Amino acid sequence: MAGPRWWSRSPTGGSGSGTTAPGWPPRTGSGCSSAPSPATAGVPVSGSPSCAGWPSCTAVRHGCSRPTAAERWRSWSCPCTPSHDLLIEVLPPSGHVQARAVRHRVLLVACATACEAGTAAPPPPTGFVRVDQIGYRTGEAKQAFLMSPSGDTSFRVVDESGRTVLTGVAGPPTGSWNTEFATIRAMDFSAVKTPGTYRILSGAAAPSPVFRIGSAAAYRDPFRAGADYLGFDAVPHTFGLATTALLHQQTTKADTYAAFGTRQRNWALGANAWGASFVIGAGSVSPRCPEHQVANLTGGQLTGAAVNGPNSADRFAELNRFPTMRPCVTEGFTRFDGHGARFVDDVGAWQSVEPADDFTATALLTFALASR
Repeated sequence: MAGPRWWSRSPTGGSGSGTTAPGWPPRTGSGCSSAPSPATAGVPVSGSPSCAGWPSCTAVRHGCSRPTAAERWRSWSCPCTPSHDLLIEVLPPSGHVQARAVRHRVLLVACATACEAGTAAPPPPTGFVRVDQIGYRTGEAKQAFLMSPSGDTSFRVVDESGRTVLTGVAGPPTGSWNTEFATIRAMDFSAVKTPGTYRILSGAAAPSPVFRIGSAAAYRDPFRAGADYLGFDAVPHTFGLATTALLHQQTTKADTYAAFGTRQRNWALGANAWGASFVIGAGSVSPRCPEHQVANLTGGQLTGAAVNGPNSADRFAELNRFPTMRPCVTEGFTRFDGHGARFVDDVGAWQSVEPADDFTATALLTFALASR
């Protein structure tokens, strides 16, 4: 593949020309065409000049390879402006019969993010807190689990406003999960009995997923859904529950969770508030407008693909429609939204109808086990 050509369009309308090599492009302004080029594509280069219409940068990644997470954080430094556009045209090899150029318009979001959050990537969490994401009854015993290498075992339970409602210390190690998480500790927060939405924080561990505490009637889903559809990935989580029930039955020869597993599969295939199957093409009502560029442009159906499903209503404030997408929306689901959840069948609704390989693989495993 030939090297990328780089163009700039400054906020004031000035522009630079392109080069065919993966180096610094000529820029407008004095001395702007003499910046060094790296010997190898993909190598960050320091010391870019500050030219008219260009952001002041300490490192720019060249070439077509995907940057690492750390490089995405350090690629740009302040000052910068998201109103500055960078157009990159990746050319096919010379001599290609139909050398169709692919152009990407990049609003310097990475630059803006770096300015807001700093140029250093945040440290990764050293542990994780696992909770029952379906919720806890007000009067029952409540436990969460801290997976960590060691270190701080204190924790606190916070409500929706961020107010701490309980502090505590995790119990002694109950065992090891793997080499990365050498200890598992139980955290008891049975003293929290006020209905509401909570999260658990513990030192440098990642915050727990949001969970609810309520009466049995309040947190039991009327459609018997086992997954929490106020969070992401309700459908694959549902298929995961169905798969677990099937594996338990095949391993133990007991049907203890068979009915539960069947209800989960039924929910994913249409026995839900929206009356929609969340597997495309399975049933008479399923997503028709998935956020999938190829399917959208060709009009083809992604038969068998599983989507995210319903999500928290407040996550749909902004849809993600690309300029080249054909408009596509299925009306009629809004009247069935409730319990804080929403399902949107719109080509821009990545929150609910974006298909994924891992979603689909989990669904296929459920179907394969159920067919035995």
